[in-house]
Amino acid sequence: MTTALLEINDFSIKASTSDNNTYNECGFAHVTDSGIITGDKGFEAFWRHPEKCSNNYWLFLDQQPLKTNWKWARHNADLAYAQLDNTLKSIGSPDEVVLCVSNTISVEQLSLLAGLLKALNISIKRIVDLNLFAGLAMRQSAWLIDMQLHQATLTLVEKSISDDQEIFSIKESETLPNFGFMHICNAIARDISKKLINNSRFDPMHSSGSAQDLFNQIKSNINEFEENNELNFQIKSPSGIVNITVNPSELKNLFKKELSKINRKVVNSGDMFSLKDSAHMLEKLLDTSGNYLGLAPSYDINAIEKLLNTSQFDKNKLVKINAIKLAKAEKSLPKTRTNHTATHLLYDNHAWDIRNEKSIQYNNQGLQIKVGVDKTFDLAFILKDGKLEIYHQSSSKEIVIPKTFKEGEQIIIDNAKINLIKVENA
Repeated sequence: MTTALLEINDFSIKASTSDNNTYNECGFAHVTDSGIITGDKGFEAFWRHPEKCSNNYWLFLDQQPLKTNWKWARHNADLAYAQLDNTLKSIGSPDEVVLCVSNTISVEQLSLLAGLLKALNISIKRIVDLNLFAGLAMRQSAWLIDMQLHQATLTLVEKSISDDQEIFSIKESETLPNFGFMHICNAIARDISKKLINNSRFDPMHSSGSAQDLFNQIKSNINEFEENNELNFQIKSPSGIVNITVNPSELKNLFKKELSKINRKVVNSGDMFSLKDSAHMLEKLLDTSGNYLGLAPSYDINAIEKLLNTSQFDKNKLVKINAIKLAKAEKSLPKTRTNHTATHLLYDNHAWDIRNEKSIQYNNQGLQIKVGVDKTFDLAFILKDGKLEIYHQSSSKEIVIPKTFKEGEQIIIDNAKINLIKVENA
């Protein structure tokens, strides 16, 4: 029986198995004449075809009839079902899942989600709070900041000691409505639109095509923000290409109100805190000089299975787990981060950072590497916490990917060998 870890966060619906098979996609759906397309393709159609797209079906997961007349989707649950089906098929259709959900999901929504998985012939082994495993690894009380598409959550995982055990539990949680990934994208789009109107009397939001291009660039820029330290845009206008840069100080001003709430509740609380990958952009916008622990690590499904099989959990009851006990001598969940993990690709004396989304293609013109996910290329992936997440892999070429992404290993596409290296203090 195969078990997968299924994390429900509409910023990134993610499934992973014990053999490092991982797939994730954002909570966007495009309803076409032939079916429902989810993930990046849904994002890339959202502003071009808004009447056929949705991105709030996880937030409002229910079976209320939609006002749209879509052939393939009667309600939000149909869109969620299509995304679950695609996500779980992409990792080989496991028999059961460890379901990780946020505190923002209601009891009714959780029951509906269980029904969707049952319709896919997939059983639920355990239901766990989305932030609990990350808290276990840090082995101390800490806040976790997580970002969804339409809201953010601040969760305090508390460590307490009882006899010879350490108990990790969800102590407190707060939701920040209207401060999700889409709020950030929309605010940046409005700022760029205002600058363009003032400078060239051109508004990219008045055309579906230019609006889609702008949001595609915003998404790509946010993914690269950790590496580039600013957002750089090239906007096509009637007078030509207009270059616009948004720096961290401008972003802090755009989100002053929301950042103030996080600073007051978390950063200045005196407790340690960490950011989930979904909130990595905030690393450059918050004060991380004091109690910041870094980005929260990911874990191996085998270690999670072993922990959840212990006698502290009743196998006959399926309830959401908000606390886990560890023996004092017991090690915390193994992290996938490693000091020997490669950081860059090296080919023809050029290096590319692989801790952000990259796409690779090899043909008679040589090797091409681009930022972002392009499924027309041979390989699209990202390296997170020393673990490779593959978005796309061509079946028409011989592609060899190393089992461990350490410096000195190679990715091979047909006859092209791409070295993996580790860059330090660059």
